[in-house]
Amino acid sequence: MHAAPVKVLLVDDDEDDFVIAREMLCDQAIVEFQIEWAPTVESGLEAIAGHCPDVCVVDFRLGEHNGLDFMRLVIDQGFDIPMVMMTGHGDLSVDVEAARIGAVGYLVKGDVQPAQFKRVLHAAIHFARHGRA
Repeated sequence: MHAAPVKVLLVDDDEDDFVIAREMLCDQAIVEFQIEWAPTVESGLEAIAGHCPDVCVVDFRLGEHNGLDFMRLVIDQGFDIPMVMMTGHGDLSVDVEAARIGAVGYLVKGDVQPAQFKRVLHAAIHFARHGRA
């Protein structure tokens, strides 16, 4: 029996990053990933409300907003979804603030490998469903 696909929402204003993420998640995956792209904060909120993804990957830079703003909006609107911050530039202060807000993972785009990306998503989902255990 096959497990249900993992529904991933990528909130990122760069379509090229969506294509790269999709390729990483679909490359030799034992678990099937379905990835949806939202290029704006508004479309990301709509996708969460309408499609109930299992995990949300949020870019730090989102036009006039940033990923931290998006995460705050998600929480303020009462959505309970694990979120992973993924940014083009590693920044400890962003990592710490994302974790403080509620991110359960942090990845740097240029450094992340497909296996690591998948592990972080699975860990985020597990953490959201079962806590630290």
